[in-house]
Amino acid sequence: MRKDALTDLEKECNVTVGPDGHRLHDDREWVLDHIAEYDGVIVAKMAFDKE
Repeated sequence: MRKDALTDLEKECNVTVGPDGHRLHDDREWVLDHIAEYDGVIVAKMAFDKE
């Protein structure tokens, strides 16, 4: 996500950026551990499923 777009989003919402540069399996585990805390998700590289 472009830095200016992220800055604009942060003006309207609380934003958390997940881990960057990790293996997709690690990112998936991070999401599964934290997803319940959030109302929305912006996804870049990860496919979401029912889990």
